[in-house]
Amino acid sequence: MSNLSPLSWWNKLGFRLVTSLVISLAVFLFLAFSLVQTEARNELEKREWQRIELANRAIVEALQQNASVIVGEILGVDLSTTNIYDIEIVDSTDTEAVAAAVTDAGDAASITNTLTLVNASLAAVTGEEGSTIAETINSYVQTVAVVAETVVEALVEETDIASALADPAAVTALGDLADAQVEISDQATLIEATIVQDAVDEGIDVVIETEEIPSTVEAITEVVVEDVPLDIVTGATGAVSG
Repeated sequence: MSNLSPLSWWNKLGFRLVTSLVISLAVFLFLAFSLVQTEARNELEKREWQRIELANRAIVEALQQNASVIVGEILGVDLSTTNIYDIEIVDSTDTEAVAAAVTDAGDAASITNTLTLVNASLAAVTGEEGSTIAETINSYVQTVAVVAETVVEALVEETDIASALADPAAVTALGDLADAQVEISDQATLIEATIVQDAVDEGIDVVIETEEIPSTVEAITEVVVEDVPLDIVTGATGAVSG
């Protein structure tokens, strides 16, 4: 468990890191979508639907939604009704930007705040001795990739997800993510408290609602994803999710 106070976390972060932190979750989300899109292409090739165009908006949105579900399963946050590619991740040290994002997000405000907190919390994840924050975040993203890819492959091949995640590489990745999740959960709580206090100090009227970021994520045994509308351009009736 982390012993960092909100103030010491703020000092540790430093404004010079803001850009890299804002980018980190964007990379994370792009990675998730890339995995789903890659597996979609593999499935399409296997079924000889060579002329499918993944740029078709309906197909892209379905893939994005499915990627959102998988990201949510890994983070322990329900993203089943959220397209994470529509969420604006902002600099959590800029209270005015956070407040503006809350207003712009409307009904999605709590998810927007939650993902902003997750993004900022990645700076506190413990890495290998001597590693930079950027290297640690990259390592975390790569670890997420192992789990995400395993889940996607199980969905595409219509095999049991729990059995797929019993693969040694996935087990190791899940163990590393479990350790990181505790730090992310702790830091998210500290960062949220700091944002709320900063808003009070700066006279900014904003309510920071968030979803729970658990310190322990339940084992992934089932992932419910929507059918990808391949029939729009192929006349087929199948779905990447099985």
